[in-house]
Amino acid sequence: MKIAQIDPSDANTVYLRVSANGADSIWITTDGGAHAQPLLSTASTLGGFVRASDGALYAGTSAGDFYVRAPGANAFDRVYVISYHNGKAMLGASRYGNR
Repeated sequence: MKIAQIDPSDANTVYLRVSANGADSIWITTDGGAHAQPLLSTASTLGGFVRASDGALYAGTSAGDFYVRAPGANAFDRVYVISYHNGKAMLGASRYGNR
């Protein structure tokens, strides 16, 4: 388990990267580490994770998957390419989890 990021607006909120069996997940603690719960589990390793200044969370995997959790949302959306049209990618999103 590694610290992925400490929330700059609340030092008790910490995002943790948990690795097991070639896959990563993001967990969150809002009480300084006394308790933690999973936010996102992936089938591959995380290539990056960031909390934006507006509170949105972004995660990308080594397999090319990209996830977004909007500010105030309870779940991540998986953003993916639906198709290409005239050389432009058409993006879509699907809900991941209900946390």
